[in-house]
Amino acid sequence: MQRFLAVLRFYISFAPAGCWLVTIACAWVVLKWGAGSLSMLFLLKLTTLFFVYLFVNTGKKKELFFYYNLGLSKEKLFIYAFALDLILFAAILYAVH
Repeated sequence: MQRFLAVLRFYISFAPAGCWLVTIACAWVVLKWGAGSLSMLFLLKLTTLFFVYLFVNTGKKKELFFYYNLGLSKEKLFIYAFALDLILFAAILYAVH
């Protein structure tokens, strides 16, 4: 449970600025133009996650030691956080569609 809360804390530290805005914009596109553009929206989401990774990896290097002490490597932390983001993205697009 402690690791899940640590991943959630890490995710919330960058998600509102980068991930949630793109998810909301994609949901708006699906509402406006339909689900014909889902593959492009998914590609946009993956591209955004790549840039979020670069930003967080360079900007929060010192903060990652907190997660290392909890037994979470940088790779696991990003994989869990991005998997959580993609699950939320898919759920929101499914609910809107």
